[in-house]
Amino acid sequence: MKIGYGANKGKAYTEEEDRFILCMVHKLGYGSWDDLKAEIRKSWRFRFDWFFKSRTSPELARRCDTLIRLIEKENEESAASEGKKGKKAVATGSREGSAAPDGRKRKGADAGPSPAGKKSKA
Repeated sequence: MKIGYGANKGKAYTEEEDRFILCMVHKLGYGSWDDLKAEIRKSWRFRFDWFFKSRTSPELARRCDTLIRLIEKENEESAASEGKKGKKAVATGSREGSAAPDGRKRKGADAGPSPAGKKSKA
């Protein structure tokens, strides 16, 4: 995920916290915000992170929704860029010897050697 974790005003979530939120939402299920809050408070790795441990259920829900939207946007952008790359490869690719879209051979694709290359029977 490409999120700018820089110097923001006030306290912001860290990449580790975001990962924990997403993994726990996957494990607990979307909408189990009170369970997520309990898991954060039980987690050893956040024992000194009072900002993260003091988040309310609605704040965690809002952060999770934000992360999911960012992931969906990133997936759409990567799919669009892969689609453009695929179209360029098809447009610049050679057609000789390739099959038509419906699976048939193209005209001249398997015509064999040219008449000038045939040996005459003498």
